[in-house]
Amino acid sequence: MPEAVLRAERGPDSDRWRTPPSLLVEAAQLWGVSAWDLDLAADTDAHVAPRWWGPDHPDPRARDFDQVAAERLADLAGWRAWVNPPYSRWGRWAELLTTATAGGGVAVLAIFARTDTAAWHDHVVGRATAVAFRRGRVRFGDPTGAASTTAPAPTALVLYGGTWAEWGQVPAGRASYWVVPGGGR
Repeated sequence: MPEAVLRAERGPDSDRWRTPPSLLVEAAQLWGVSAWDLDLAADTDAHVAPRWWGPDHPDPRARDFDQVAAERLADLAGWRAWVNPPYSRWGRWAELLTTATAGGGVAVLAIFARTDTAAWHDHVVGRATAVAFRRGRVRFGDPTGAASTTAPAPTALVLYGGTWAEWGQVPAGRASYWVVPGGGR
């Protein structure tokens, strides 16, 4: 569904989808993350890690992802980051995460599983370490957390950083995900 249609149907903030706690738990279990160190696309009232960056961060230096990623991500070897980006710009986030995780660290990007798009082929195929396709649709909350709606497309959890040997094994009991190598490392 084109972004203009999403905005018309869901209002001016349709690009912001609050991460449901269940998706965070599933991602942590799937990739063996005990806790998220960094939330790269957060709001003041909806960050999932102690360190976060987002458009309403109190520190102006932590508001612009492009600037923050270029300046700080390469220095964060060993971090585990959660990223539920504005879906209209997810390709740019994926591009920066590919570069940023080359020096260490891991990022999980929650995006629509639109495998037929140029952006998917430009930023996931051959760049991601692994991709987990989720069975069923995720119910996301609006920016206030008051309402929830089923996503208009399936969700994929895209892993950047590490190697397939480290991250490619799906733990027992996670049959609701299909994990494939991304073709990256």
